[in-house]
Order: sequence, then C-alpha cells, then structure tokens
Amino acid sequence: MLSEHLRRIAVAQVERGRAFASAEPPELSALVERALTPAEIHQALLKERPLLDARLRLEGPEPSPRSLREECAAVGLLDATPLDTSYRRLFPSLDLGIYCAHHAMGKPSEVLLRAMEEHHGHLFHHGVGAWEVGGWGLIRDAFRARVADLVGADLLRGDVARFENFSDALAAVLDSGIRGRLLSGADHFTSARYVHGWWAERTGGTFVEIEGDADEWVTTDAYIRALTPDTAAVSISTAHWRTGRLHDLGRLAAAMDATCPDAALLVDGYQSLGTVPFRIDGLPLRTAVMGGGIKQLHAGTGSGFAWLSHALLADLDFHRTGWFAHADPLAFAPPPLTSAKGAFRWQTGAPDVAPMQALVTELEVLATYAGGSLRGAIDKVRLRTSRTIERAMRRARSAGLEVVGEEPASQRGPILSIRVQRGEKLLERLSADGIVADYRPSAPGAPSGLLRLSTAAAAFDYELEYALERVVSALG
Repeated sequence: MLSEHLRRIAVAQVERGRAFASAEPPELSALVERALTPAEIHQALLKERPLLDARLRLEGPEPSPRSLREECAAVGLLDATPLDTSYRRLFPSLDLGIYCAHHAMGKPSEVLLRAMEEHHGHLFHHGVGAWEVGGWGLIRDAFRARVADLVGADLLRGDVARFENFSDALAAVLDSGIRGRLLSGADHFTSARYVHGWWAERTGGTFVEIEGDADEWVTTDAYIRALTPDTAAVSISTAHWRTGRLHDLGRLAAAMDATCPDAALLVDGYQSLGTVPFRIDGLPLRTAVMGGGIKQLHAGTGSGFAWLSHALLADLDFHRTGWFAHADPLAFAPPPLTSAKGAFRWQTGAPDVAPMQALVTELEVLATYAGGSLRGAIDKVRLRTSRTIERAMRRARSAGLEVVGEEPASQRGPILSIRVQRGEKLLERLSADGIVADYRPSAPGAPSGLLRLSTAAAAFDYELEYALERVVSALG
C-alpha cells in the first residue's frame, strides 16, 4: 500500500504535468521569441513579463515534487540514497506527471538539451570549422567506444557502426552476406520479423520462425531445440517486447557452439540495454549486438548502432558505400575506392553526428550513477529496477490483476505487463489521471491485450505503485 507521504509526491507530479499541459505551446513559443528578440531594447522588460508569467504557470503548486521527494528520502520514508535523488534531478521532465513508458521512449536528461544546444551552436558559429573547433570529428570515435562499453565489449574484438535504428542495422547485416538458414521466433519485435521475411524473399534463404504462445513468447529452450547444423544465423531479442521476459543467451550460445559453431548470433538489445547488464564474453565468435537510444538510453531517434565482432565483419560483403567509407575520406582520392577498416565500410556520405552526440551524452550521464563507470551504473540500475518490478508484481497480483510472465524479476527486464480488456479506454483513463503507459492488443482488433508499465534508472518505486493504484481504480 502506498503511504500518504509517497502518494503526495505522485499527486504533485500529476498536478505539475497538468499545469504544463494546460500551457498553449504556440503562445509560449511566441512569448519566448518576443522576449529574445525585442524590437527595442527598452521594451525588453515589457516583452519578458508575459513569458515570466507563463513560466510561473508551468511551475505548478508548491511544494515541488523534488522537494517532497528529497524530504521523504532524508527521513527514511522513501527508499532512496542521496545519489538516487541527485541522479533524478538530471531528469526534471519526469516530474511532469507519472511516466511509465520508458520501454517505449525514454525521456532525456536536461544535460542532453544543453549538449544539443552546444553541438548545433558550433555549426552556427563555426560552419565547417565545427568538425575541428567544435569537436565534431571526434564524436564518431567517442560513439564507438561508448557503445562497445555499453554491450560489454571493446574495440579490440569488434567494431561499431552507426545506423538510423535497429531495423536499419539488422537489414544491413543480413543483406551483407548472411545466407542459408535463418532461425528466429515469433517473440521478436514486429520490425525484425518484417526484415527476416524480406531477407528470405531477397536472398532465397530459408527462414524458420518458431511459433510462440498466446502472447508471442518463445522460450530459450525452444530456440535451442530448433538449432540444426546448417543454421547460418540466429536472430533473437534479449527481452520480449510484450512481457519483458529475458532470454538466456549464455545457454543459447553454448548450444550453438555444440550444434552450429559457425553460425552468427544477431542480438537485438533494444528492450534491455541500459537496464540489464550485457556481456560479449561467452557468445559466438560471429556476433552482432544491435540497438538504439530511443528507449531506456534516453537519446531519442536516429541513434541506432551495431557492435560486430571482427570475425563476423570479415565474413560480410558491403553493398553500399560513399566517400566516408574511404580509408582516408578527407583525401578526396579518385576511384577506385580504398575501403576503410572494420564497420566504417558501412558509411556512405557525411555521418549525422547529432544522434551520435546524443547517445554519447546520455551514456555519460548514466555513467555518473557509478562514478563514471558505465557498466557499474548498469549493474546498479539492474538492482533498483528489479526490486521495483518485483514489488509491483506483488502489488498487482494482490489486487487481482493478471500479470503476464510469472518469472521472477531477475528473469525479466524493467517491464510489467498486465492483461486487460478494452485497453485503449484504460489508457485514456490513465492519461486523464496524469499517467503515461502503453497498450498492445493481443491481435489487431482484439478486445484484450497487454497494458505495459515500466520503470527506469531515474524512476522510483512509488511512481509504478501509484500507477497501479489508478489501474485498479479504473478497472473497478
């Protein structure tokens, strides 16, 4: 049962979110523009006053959620360390309501806003000089290093390529020489299933998709049983996108080594990277780990990536190119192309460095949770989010809700899935209560489906518990 002290924090967040939502975005933008560019300097104060009033309306009632939260933590009413509360301060937009959709699109830190302003400011001030003066030329290497660290790897055993998103990465890898038998399951995300079918039609390869249960879950054991000596690649997600269940990639890798040792393992880490530790050690020699920054990494769209082992890279053909795929692109050498090493061969024209900067920034923010160690931070986040999900599962069951996936929190990502009827209506009710979640029907047009709620590194137990209270209330 949520205590009154913690419920007060949640209600304060909801009220602040409502105050923000009531502001007229076009009107607010116009006020900002007028204040920044007054026609005459002496009129600046007059033009700033409406903006100040609008900002006061956005602040919401006092005391603020932050002050209430830190007071509760200080006297032991909230299970949080000073590090937990200081980390949360980096994500002030989480106090605009109760946000339980981190699994769909993570809200960024305020550090990212400043970093993006600085990033584009270099272009504004220096033009082409942004590559050198603004450090744009160094972003790609920082991106490669941070992504390798994120997936528990390094740049000695593999390399990192930037893609628009996971689908872009998976399509590029499969289309670069994977031939033969491709094994996957119905539990993989929809986009991956589309790509698998496209690959089979394009190459004439054999695509085997393991049938799932009513919730499209396929167990790790089912993957292992479906392995054959002629399997060329296994495509699998670390976590089930509908229920949060985790696969045991270590057991799968051991089975692949015994049955199809030359097969490639293509891992989709989108659903868990940043909250569940991942290590390359023990995985097949030919492995790719793909993902992006839109979910628990808080970096937004366009920040897709793939870490690929050198053994896998050596087997791939690259069917696209451009001047940035040259070993020395700034030499502007005439044809033929002298290809770059490693994953750089996937480059085409000048890279979009802004999404790379966004992901690097958010990974550096995450690393502050453990004194600069990204892997240490993810280990700590895993402990916190597992505890939150375990408590939420008990709370949901005690209220008579059907939790899908009875595995303990240690065997699932930071997602809680509840079977409900008329989920769209429930989402509308939760939205009116200041709660952001999401719903996935069992099938297109089906009357039932899964309500998904999630937690994150900067979130607290009371937020998920408050959301569950409102779910129980809405369901009557």
